[in-house]
Amino acid sequence: MSTIKFRVLLAGDGFYLVTEERRWLRRRRVVSRCGFFTTRWVEAATTVEAAEVAKAMVLEELKDRSDFIANGPDQPWTVTVEEVTEDEAGFDEFGPGAGFTWYDDTDGNE
Repeated sequence: MSTIKFRVLLAGDGFYLVTEERRWLRRRRVVSRCGFFTTRWVEAATTVEAAEVAKAMVLEELKDRSDFIANGPDQPWTVTVEEVTEDEAGFDEFGPGAGFTWYDDTDGNE
């Protein structure tokens, strides 16, 4: 079966991220509720398979990131697939993609 090149947009929600805030000569650890958007380019036979592969890539990147993800056991986070589209040109230029665009979600649902 031949494969198709896809662009997959994913969103994360419910993350508590640790950052360091500096004021004058003092540093303090700050934990903020955040979400993210990210894009991955994958080759797959179907849109369903593309979504599964891209989500697995993101989950692997987030695994064991206690250096900046501070969620406790009673604070689960989620990753969802927002959009899957065929995108051969994007795949060739940007694939497979990496990283996250984080946003402050302090006012989000808890």
